[in-house]
Amino acid sequence: MAQLQGPVDTAGERERRYVAVIFDRDPALPVSSPGHVPTMFASSVYIDMSTDELMDENFERLQRFLLDKPALVAPPLGQVPAHLRGDAPPALPSRAQAGALRRAVEREKGVAGAFQDYVDQVLSALGQLPPATEEREFSMGRAIEAADQFTPVRDEWVEMLRLVIRQDMLPVDVLGDALERMLNLPRERADQTQLPESAFAYLDVLRLELILYTAALLIEARAVEALQALTERTYFAVYPSSQQPVTLGRLGRVSDEALLRQRYNALTERSWTSPVGVWLQTRASLQAVPWEKLLEADLMLALKTALERQSTTAQASQWHPVTGPGWQRRGPVPLFERFTSRRVLGPWLPFFRAASADELRTQLHAAFPDRSYSQLMQDKWREWSVLSDHLSLDRLGSLN
Repeated sequence: MAQLQGPVDTAGERERRYVAVIFDRDPALPVSSPGHVPTMFASSVYIDMSTDELMDENFERLQRFLLDKPALVAPPLGQVPAHLRGDAPPALPSRAQAGALRRAVEREKGVAGAFQDYVDQVLSALGQLPPATEEREFSMGRAIEAADQFTPVRDEWVEMLRLVIRQDMLPVDVLGDALERMLNLPRERADQTQLPESAFAYLDVLRLELILYTAALLIEARAVEALQALTERTYFAVYPSSQQPVTLGRLGRVSDEALLRQRYNALTERSWTSPVGVWLQTRASLQAVPWEKLLEADLMLALKTALERQSTTAQASQWHPVTGPGWQRRGPVPLFERFTSRRVLGPWLPFFRAASADELRTQLHAAFPDRSYSQLMQDKWREWSVLSDHLSLDRLGSLN
């Protein structure tokens, strides 16, 4: 209460802080009309919270007024204001839709529609990122700048997904449709701008990143059915005169990866086997999802598609991990170390289409007869044969 009453003045008295808050409006008036503001406050400070949108927009303003914590503080004389220097973070384009989704979850009503609106806005933000070109030539530096511009939206994506997943309200079909639209976005942007598709190859990296973050959150929440639905769904890659059915493995592929490798290595003056993996590692943050959780998700998707490779020869069905070259730890991956327990592994057996731990191990031995698991990488990273130890595949479900 002392904080709400305001600071102490020079006379030792607390300044009381009052502000008019408007909660109701005449439904006959348009939202932009000030006709619902009482005349006595027309020229005074007031905070309008008469609609859900205004509530979301102005609630922080009310808090800041009561606690005397203004959003903008005048800088010292002679300094350019922070918001003009570009230091102040811009408002996220999906902020209003994120607020509407939060309210829908709280009310347990209209979550699917609110989630669809939010996803549409995220895809719009993704589709408005600039091409990674400089004088019409691909620029890795521009690609990194564009990806950094998207990072706050990515972190909000994590926050919103975690919210609906924890409340068991995730509309899996809407999420699957969004991933399919992300798959076709680079080609659409190339057509719109009349630039080569390589100018938007970094959008493949951002899509891959969002998939890994999504899978990591589903694994964290043990949302087996949702992750299984996403991995077993048929997606469609749209071309000018046709569309091709593909699986999740196709969504994990990055077009023009050779170009990205060449330009990334030249930019960093290092020789990276997988620049995509290194790039994702530099972009990972504890605020969103830790790097090790992303690696676990990457390996889960790779193992899932590797087991299913026996039933299909489609190259697009295989998920090629990108996080492994950045994996420096020794010993088992924590997730797979926990899978040595039958109790922990049990709920995940349907994800691998196995009835028991013994059946799963049999399937793994059939998929990887040399037991080196190098096939998991399609011989892309031969040094990954050490993953036979990291994944503890021979010990899955061997303990109580």
